[in-house]
Amino acid sequence: MSQANPLDAVESELVVKLNEMRTTAGVPVLKVCATLNESASAHSDDMRDKGYLKDVGLDGSTSVTRACEAGFSVACDGTVGMAELLAKGYAGAAQTLEQWATDTTTQPVLVNGDFSTLGVGRSMGGEAPIWTLDLAAAQDPSCGDL
Repeated sequence: MSQANPLDAVESELVVKLNEMRTTAGVPVLKVCATLNESASAHSDDMRDKGYLKDVGLDGSTSVTRACEAGFSVACDGTVGMAELLAKGYAGAAQTLEQWATDTTTQPVLVNGDFSTLGVGRSMGGEAPIWTLDLAAAQDPSCGDL
């Protein structure tokens, strides 16, 4: 994890549980990426502060453009495979992962073997916790010690 944007204990728990799910599904585990953490955290904060829950930011930004802006350089040409999952309501990692895992549209994303890196952001302090999970099918030097 990056010293610039380390995950807290609950966010780290989400990564551990997600990687356990992926191992059970027979796909590679995901590695935490500092710049994707930054991008995911900023998006969660923006949604909390401005009262929305959408992949596209109110400024028109997407997971790819936000990742590029955060320094995940392989996203800047727009060709890297990425996905973003959002959740609202649960502070805990297990409940949030369960929310995604029981949804037929998000569950396949969690166990997609093309993804190799992830970033997690969780914003507290609004009406309910807001989570952003960014997944990428590439690694980047900006991720730190992968």
